[in-house]
Amino acid sequence: MDRYTGRDEGLEESRKGPMGNVARLGMGGFVKSNQGMGLHMCLAVLKEGQVIQEIPLVRPATVFGRAAGADMVLEHQSVSRQHAAVCYHSMTGKWVVIDLGSVHGTWVDGKPVSKVSPAELKVGGHVRFAASTRQTLTGGLRTW
Repeated sequence: MDRYTGRDEGLEESRKGPMGNVARLGMGGFVKSNQGMGLHMCLAVLKEGQVIQEIPLVRPATVFGRAAGADMVLEHQSVSRQHAAVCYHSMTGKWVVIDLGSVHGTWVDGKPVSKVSPAELKVGGHVRFAASTRQTLTGGLRTW
């Protein structure tokens, strides 16, 4: 079953790329399988300066949101059900953050991101989901 469309037949909402099935999240080139993925990113969630959670991004796409079906559930009331996604872009070999049409926005290093204007996720960068006061910092880039 395709996790983005909920369909079994034909994967109409994705296409085969050189590195696997590609998700349609607003721009092309996002890998849906781990095949060919060598770089992994880690997000550290801080509250009052203390790391309260580490999120290894070992999958090519991780959806953040308030819904129970999100890959990473964020409990802040300002976060949308399907808020944002962090995706590995196979064409560039970079991680990007895409806002999935959230009401209260997503920011990378203080700049707003959107579905049509994703932002590259760099080691040492800062991601903010909606009005949450928790800091999300990037790091832990490594090759597996």
